[in-house]
Amino acid sequence: EKGGEGGEGEEGEKEVQMERVKQLAAFQKLALLHTFRFPNVQRISYSTCSIHREENEDVVAAVLPIARENGFELKDPFPQWKRTKFLDPKPFEGAEKLVRTDEEKDATDGFFVALFVKAKGERADGEEKTREEEQGDEQRGEQGRERGPQDGSQDLGVEQEELGKKKETEKEGRGKIEAVTTTASKRKTK
Repeated sequence: EKGGEGGEGEEGEKEVQMERVKQLAAFQKLALLHTFRFPNVQRISYSTCSIHREENEDVVAAVLPIARENGFELKDPFPQWKRTKFLDPKPFEGAEKLVRTDEEKDATDGFFVALFVKAKGERADGEEKTREEEQGDEQRGEQGRERGPQDGSQDLGVEQEELGKKKETEKEGRGKIEAVTTTASKRKTK
């Protein structure tokens, strides 16, 4: 017989699982909010291996106002993906730029990605870049073109103008936030 005290049984397991999801989502919100404070971060990729809306769309919805205040907007990380990429009904304006897999259609346990990209000329503190900062960005870009790709990116058809510094935060292998600072890459044309 299942059930009894101490959260045993199916009901108790569901409660424990949902409590864990809530705790992970709270941590992921804090970690993601922290990345928006770095003035040189240009792109932030938030991804999880979760099927839970609380860890995916709800986290993005919670941080989106702060992201926008810091000059970031959501961009589509996989524009070639041709089907609905979010839960229905659409959870918030901009959710069409999120990517999530479907357990049955995609035969996967869960995958979710949100890509935040800073508008050109913006800093995390909301101020516009100074002329010196813009010139520094241009110089670093020129140095990157002189060096050429240093990371094997030519194999992917991507030319890296400058190698960015990455900051990753991971909790129990469930969610990953990657912030790339002052990186400019472009597709090679053939």
